[in-house]
Amino acid sequence: ARCVLSGFMDAPYSGPCDFLALKGGSFSVVGSGEDWFDKSGYQVIRLIVTSNGKGRLEGRAGSSMYVDIATVTRDRNAPACWAGDGYRICVY
Repeated sequence: ARCVLSGFMDAPYSGPCDFLALKGGSFSVVGSGEDWFDKSGYQVIRLIVTSNGKGRLEGRAGSSMYVDIATVTRDRNAPACWAGDGYRICVY
């Protein structure tokens, strides 16, 4: 997959990522290189769908537990994208 992330660090990330579908439309993505971690600050980013079109972004660095990042909503004009609280994640 290709991920586009913004709001996580100073520089946005656009590049390859590994996509894992979870139950109920939720998913996680993992970067495939150092550039991902340098720009996202997380090794794994997970989107948990909480209700129709709404979700919660979580991140994990190393072997630590997931931490809440932001509450997000699905972008109606770009359904591969979720955004909120200054964060945006798109997975294609």
